[in-house]
Formats: sequence, structure tokens, C-alpha cells
Amino acid sequence: MPFILFTRVLVYNIVIKPAITKFRCIHMGGARMDQQPPQLQNKVIIMNGFSNDEIARIMAAVKPLFDHPRDLIFAKTTRHSVEMKLKDLIVDISEDHEYLKRNPPTREQRDAHAARRTRTVDSEDQE
Repeated sequence: MPFILFTRVLVYNIVIKPAITKFRCIHMGGARMDQQPPQLQNKVIIMNGFSNDEIARIMAAVKPLFDHPRDLIFAKTTRHSVEMKLKDLIVDISEDHEYLKRNPPTREQRDAHAARRTRTVDSEDQE
């Protein structure tokens, strides 16, 4: 089950020190993988504490390391997501990813979403 929880230290080791390219997987204990939701098989990268610019740079640096970068799921933590169980968060993010793959937004929808997200992130940063 590929999973990376990005922290600033991990990004420093992977992105800033390009010689280090091996990822350390965090194994989630509990039920066997064949008894867990299939979404837990997805490659999920959850980032916490990064600016939007840093996130864009992380994504740009990580995607070339994989054969199928469109299968990677990138997510930034929110007030709500940091309170969720990790398993539930991965399932939720995976469901959103699958929905967006089946229903890609139009350019107008992406632009409107980006504008809303910028306003939301700016207001969260001020708190």
C-alpha cells in the first residue's frame, strides 16, 4: 500500500537532496489488506503545513519519479481532515479522486475553484 505523509523533513530529503529517492512507507496496522477498502491501495500523498507554492513544487518534483503520475493522489490537510482517522481520510480522498477522473471539471469550473481555494487558504492563514 503506497502512502506518503509529507513533512518538511521528508520533502527536504526527497526534493532538495535529489540523491535520496527512496520513499519510506508507513504501514497501517490492523486488518489484512484484502479485508480493507480497495481505496487503501491508492498512492496518496498528504501534505501538511506547506504553502500553495511549495505544494506545486513538491508535486512537480515527485510526479516524474513515477510511471503513472496521474494515478498519484495529492492532498493538503484541512481543519477537518486532521481530525479524521488516516484510513477514513485516504478513502475519502480516493473517492474524490475517482469522481474527478470520471467527471473532469471544465476550465471555467477549475478557475472558479482556484479562486475560491485561494480565498479560503488566505482566510485560514489569517486565523
